Amino acid sequence: MCDPVTVMGALSVAGTAMGAVSQYQQANASNRATEQTAQAQADEYADSRDQQLGERVRASRRERARIRVSAGESGVAGQSFEAQLRNSFGAQERDIAISKKQSLNTGRSLNAQVKAEAKSFSPLSAGLQIAGAGYKAYDKSRKAPKAADTSK
Repeated sequence: MCDPVTVMGALSVAGTAMGAVSQYQQANASNRATEQTAQAQADEYADSRDQQLGERVRASRRERARIRVSAGESGVAGQSFEAQLRNSFGAQERDIAISKKQSLNTGRSLNAQVKAEAKSFSPLSAGLQIAGAGYKAYDKSRKAPKAADTSK
């Protein structure tokens, strides 16, 4: 028969191992949920940004069309007309560049947020927990009074 202290020690080690496995599974599930939420936020932001960029391009085209119509109605052509068109294109490109930079910064921020919220699981920590439980069981078995051998 097994010594009760040894059985309790084995159960303690097994319980600690099961707890470590459970922590690992919970950390993975939490990390997946965090990543999915961040991806959904990134997709939503990208859709919004694309819509804003499209609207800015349409506004720039309307502005250039007004410039052309005004120039055509008044019979103006030349450097001032070309300068207004270049200015309109430049403003559009600046707005697009700013939007892309903001998008890049937002993406970095979301990535940093995901990394900060990620639950970490350390196999070393789990191993130390299991080893600690094993040592406690061993220590208890050494200190436990030995039952007198009655089978003599």
